[in-house]
Amino acid sequence: ISAANYPAAEDVSDIKAVPTSDGGYLAYIESGSFFSSEEIQIAKYDAGLNQQWAAPLTILNILAGAPISRLLDLDATAFGILLCVRTDAGVQLLHLANNNAALLWNRRMQSSFTNGVGVQPYPNGTIGLASYSAPFFYKKLSPNGLTTDSIAAPNLPLLSSGNPQFVFDADQQMYLFSNKNNSFSSTYTIDRLNLSGAISLAWNQSFGSASGYEDETGDAIASTPDGGFVLVGTKPDSTGIYLEPPASGELLSSLFRYRTS
Repeated sequence: ISAANYPAAEDVSDIKAVPTSDGGYLAYIESGSFFSSEEIQIAKYDAGLNQQWAAPLTILNILAGAPISRLLDLDATAFGILLCVRTDAGVQLLHLANNNAALLWNRRMQSSFTNGVGVQPYPNGTIGLASYSAPFFYKKLSPNGLTTDSIAAPNLPLLSSGNPQFVFDADQQMYLFSNKNNSFSSTYTIDRLNLSGAISLAWNQSFGSASGYEDETGDAIASTPDGGFVLVGTKPDSTGIYLEPPASGELLSSLFRYRTS
């Protein structure tokens, strides 16, 4: 297990790291507070944890050809890294080189607004891209970014809504995951979708407690090799408050393991 430190001037509100084909990794760090504007940094490290390059997300505006307002997803291919961004010109997918962030190609995926996008490089070099918008759609791209297939599903009864996360597995399936909050309760939801042929809903389910004034959240999801998934989340203790540090016996973070069905 290796670790590297990345300095942040503000509180870190979100972070994600993905391994890259050269043995290093790409990190996304979002910092800021309720009273200050957020800052998004992208940093690339080699296998020895040496930083190869780092830049604010807005530096990539010139590569996107339009101002970037949001990073929607990131992943790694056999040749570089993928950044899916929301810009003034729509949703764009940037493919950058590992060692110097040189632009390999840039493709516009969508001109309208989306609640979220997920990308997935496959072992054969193709790339899957799903967008939660109206309608929900899934595209397949060739290794050079050309669309080879596109299917849409306008009326899926999905539970997931705002800012969903997309988790792909190896069997043309996908999990759509998001928190669902109102003034009285917090739950999180999973939709499992079939992506082969016409997009269809395999099943969906709500997790967490829907009882009054709860604050239970799903924070991360990952697929597993057998087609199931793992969820991790947080919830208050029995008194309804978070304890710092946790009292003995109190479980403030939960890890759940589920089968496909």
